[in-house]
Amino acid sequence: MISVAAPPQRPWKGKAPERIARRQASDGVVLALEMLTGSMYQSVYTVPVAFGTNQQNLSLQVDTGSADLWVASTSCSSGSCSQTNGRLYDPTASRSTSQTFTINYAEGEVSGPIVWDTVNLGGYVINNQALAAAASVTAEPLEQDFVGILGLALPLDSVISQRITPDIYPDGAALSSNLFGVVPTSTAPGAPFFSLALERPGSTAIPSVLGIGRHPDGLVDDPGKINYAPLVQYSSGDVFWQAVISAITVWVDGKEMAVRLGNSVTGAFAPSAVLDSGTPVILASAAIANGIYGALGITPASDGQYYMPCTTPLNMTITLDDRPPIALHPLDLSYPPPSYSSTDLCTGLIQNSALIGSSEVNVADMILGVPFLRSTYMVMAYEPPDIQGRFPSNSTAAAAAAVDPQTSPRLGLLNLTNPTVALAEFNRVRVLGQPLGNAPTAQDTVPARPGPRISPALAVVIGVLGFLALCAVLFAARWAATRRRARAWVRRRAVAEDADAKDAAGLAYALARRSEHDGPFPSEDTLRGSYASSKHRGAGSYGGESAADEEAPDSDSPGGEGEAARHMRTASGEPGAGVPLLAYAHRRSVSADVTEFGLRVGAWEEGTGSLAGVGTRARGGRVSGSLSPERERSVSSRARRASVVSGDEGSWRVRPPRSPRPRHGGVAFVPLQQAQEEP
Repeated sequence: MISVAAPPQRPWKGKAPERIARRQASDGVVLALEMLTGSMYQSVYTVPVAFGTNQQNLSLQVDTGSADLWVASTSCSSGSCSQTNGRLYDPTASRSTSQTFTINYAEGEVSGPIVWDTVNLGGYVINNQALAAAASVTAEPLEQDFVGILGLALPLDSVISQRITPDIYPDGAALSSNLFGVVPTSTAPGAPFFSLALERPGSTAIPSVLGIGRHPDGLVDDPGKINYAPLVQYSSGDVFWQAVISAITVWVDGKEMAVRLGNSVTGAFAPSAVLDSGTPVILASAAIANGIYGALGITPASDGQYYMPCTTPLNMTITLDDRPPIALHPLDLSYPPPSYSSTDLCTGLIQNSALIGSSEVNVADMILGVPFLRSTYMVMAYEPPDIQGRFPSNSTAAAAAAVDPQTSPRLGLLNLTNPTVALAEFNRVRVLGQPLGNAPTAQDTVPARPGPRISPALAVVIGVLGFLALCAVLFAARWAATRRRARAWVRRRAVAEDADAKDAAGLAYALARRSEHDGPFPSEDTLRGSYASSKHRGAGSYGGESAADEEAPDSDSPGGEGEAARHMRTASGEPGAGVPLLAYAHRRSVSADVTEFGLRVGAWEEGTGSLAGVGTRARGGRVSGSLSPERERSVSSRARRASVVSGDEGSWRVRPPRSPRPRHGGVAFVPLQQAQEEP
């Protein structure tokens, strides 16, 4: 809880050696705290402390918002003291200081005499520790296991230290000053820090512990992960464990909504927050509180407080200084009635600080109480650690204090809340109506009652992943189809080329078997030379000029010269020079040749015969003339032009020459109409 005192103008270090009689461990100690389930919002955490020479054991609340130690004494007769069942501090063996103590909290007031007594905290025994033996306690929910306050704020906030000045011995130094500032240093804890972790009701996943110069095992595996930063300072120095508020974010349906912080109520350059384990709720300025609940569409009720549906989680983060955002557990931000249903309203545990009506809460824009501290591990260091989170040795710290007695405190925070797990735990408790336990189960994401089944952020992630998977499947299917089409095209191309090769081979065979020559086929140069020689001599070509050509004697018969030279052979059996290209090694009559190609004898004289395209490489068209049906075949466009050509001057047909006209390989071109008119 917050208390404010005018800070004294003196250092807090340099206590006498007799302050520490013995210590528990050289490397510090970790003390277990007890959470009082019957307290308001189950927010009181106590630690056992022994008083006096008779070691009277009493439980005090750990309060990081104040710096004084007080205990309800046997002289207290107020209503709060009567709730302790007689467990009160007996100051009869203590030493009086002749000073009185009065402290006002945000709620409640305590007063009584200041005494010196022996105090044992975690095995560290401090002699002549100044404390208040409270004779009057108002508005404090004391009980048998909660009879006073152990203040762990910075010593400059101590009220007792202002009443007992340093020139008086013993003085009124705060417990932290006596514990960490003693000489010799071998009697002090191993490192100058307190640390605090608070458990959540219904769960033991995070223990409730108070560390003195030591981090709890299992909770802090790597001290280098703790994020430290300097404190917000006042003109007189450091007073509270206070940090600058950099940002507040509320997540609604997976959408990030930043809260407008507004101007600081303290007049500082930026809003700030005090971390206070003695405050059961989070107190905020009106601007911040309205911004947080406004993100959910919630406004204050008629009594000025905020209420929200018990099954609606408040997912939010708070960023302090330059640290990473700290996620708060939604179970810690609303409190249900004793018996509730899904339609009931819960009390919001973030409230407007103006409702308190006390000036003590105006020291900061937010008081981050227990709901915040349950989500973080808090380290209150009186010396800055190195980058690995290690603190200097006691001798080094003492040497530095001798030069500069002022402290250099640092606030360290380690986030303990996983927002995904926290949301599952909220669903388990508030929606399914099951106990919290230590960890969520697989059933936590399937609510039995109406409500959000999965988090909006998770739904967005699932949707994006599903869309990407669908795109991948469609791309794979299209790629496979394209590949199949490509393979089919390659196969069809191969089949077509194979067919072309077979057709070419068949035609070559048909032309080759007309020759009776057994030797190798002459070269192209030889054939062209023979053709040129025959043309130069004016020899006839394949297909004579008249019917007389058909009766010409063979080259073997006497007088077989003249026009019959187109069938001439040399003495070696090779074709003569007058043999044309298509008449190579041909020794049969024209009638046999014509008959072989499916033409009847006499077709030349009737003008219906044609050999255009025969024996050439062009195979795309058809051979015109009186061809038999089985001989009709496709030839290329080049052959088609050789058989029938259409143009403006009419159709042209290839026919054998009937008169001595210019020859082109023994074939003359005449217009089709002219060929029909000629007898």
